[in-house]
Amino acid sequence: DNKSHFQLNSMRSEEYPDLDLSISGVKVSFKADDYKKIVTQTAFAASTKEVRPILTAVNAKSDGRKAEFVATDSYRLAKKSFDVSSSAFEANIPVKALTEVSKLIENDDVTLNITSNKVIFQFANTVVYSRLINGDFPKTSRMIPNNYPFVLKVNGAKFIDAMQRGNSICLINDVAIADTFIVNGDVAIYLNGYDLDLSANGARPFEMAQGAKLVIDAKDSEIKIARYGLVN
Repeated sequence: DNKSHFQLNSMRSEEYPDLDLSISGVKVSFKADDYKKIVTQTAFAASTKEVRPILTAVNAKSDGRKAEFVATDSYRLAKKSFDVSSSAFEANIPVKALTEVSKLIENDDVTLNITSNKVIFQFANTVVYSRLINGDFPKTSRMIPNNYPFVLKVNGAKFIDAMQRGNSICLINDVAIADTFIVNGDVAIYLNGYDLDLSANGARPFEMAQGAKLVIDAKDSEIKIARYGLVN
């Protein structure tokens, strides 16, 4: 209708980065639900700050039989382990790439093609390319003990709901877990006056404070709270 006029700045096609989209490297495949679960249960623990770029990655590694996806922001750590059948690999995959692919897939299987400097995601008729993040990921294998003297298993939905309610009225994002008592070997936990369905191993009365924002992103039907060290 000749009523609008636009002038756009552009770049020459030859100036666009030359991305290597060739499919090579170690192949690891996942069903859509399994891939989304891996991302959901690890990506939340990665850092959102670029001060230490390596912490914005999820460290994925495998010895060919067992694989681990690990993320940490130095305050919290999330690890997902599962069985695989592939060649050995290790890669620091940007968490943004993992989460964006998780949003795009529906019911399609996902294949990760991992080389020394890139990862290519394949699903349906789509290919997603991402460079890997250079650097040494923190050694986290010794950060999680094999045994804990104090373990609580809690209904995930109830626990997170209580944390979210407490966080909404707590200015410093800390929620006190208190008024704990044991009756005939059963454990009753009251978190901000909210009765939780818990079972325990080696339980005794305790009181602790936990940053709500560090745990409400963890999504699972059951959450295990394991304490290593003194419990008041």
